[in-house]
Amino acid sequence: MSYLSTVGVGLVALVVAANPLAAQSSIFVFGQGGGFSSVEDLNAAGTADFDTGFNVGGGVGLQLNKYLAVRGSFDFAQSDVQGLGVAQLAGMEIDRFFYGGDIQLRYPFSIGLSPYVFGGAGAVTIDATGANNLDSFTKFAGRFGGGLSYEFPRSGFGIFGEGLGLVYDFDRSGADETQFDVAWHGGLSYRFSL
Repeated sequence: MSYLSTVGVGLVALVVAANPLAAQSSIFVFGQGGGFSSVEDLNAAGTADFDTGFNVGGGVGLQLNKYLAVRGSFDFAQSDVQGLGVAQLAGMEIDRFFYGGDIQLRYPFSIGLSPYVFGGAGAVTIDATGANNLDSFTKFAGRFGGGLSYEFPRSGFGIFGEGLGLVYDFDRSGADETQFDVAWHGGLSYRFSL
């Protein structure tokens, strides 16, 4: 059994063991927006990278108990290539579509604040607006991060701030580097009790 298969089976076992019919179970939806930046350069020489851009997104989750949730999300991010190290991409506007899922572990305090961490996987589709020499392509992506949420008492509404890291390969048009992108955003959520 491969490493990823073993991790996947372990995550499924964790979710099943979490007793999804617990009294704290709920479904929640969320939306967010904020900034986006790449930590890694597009080439080994360090002469091309991405400018800081923006991200928007949202998703849905299932709170299995007060500590554990599974989430599915979609994020759109956009930034420009800067530098001339990858001539085919110089000045191009690059769109990224991230979609995937994660496991969220949180610790809710009685005052409504809940710090949390999460980790998961999915895919990223890269599209270079106006580039004649770069077709859209999709790669496996890992996602991880953490945040802090606050739920307003007896309303179902909440607010949160989150940091997200994404790791994937960008290996087209002269670029051949593993990308490490970061997003920081704030958002709103609404929780439906089951």
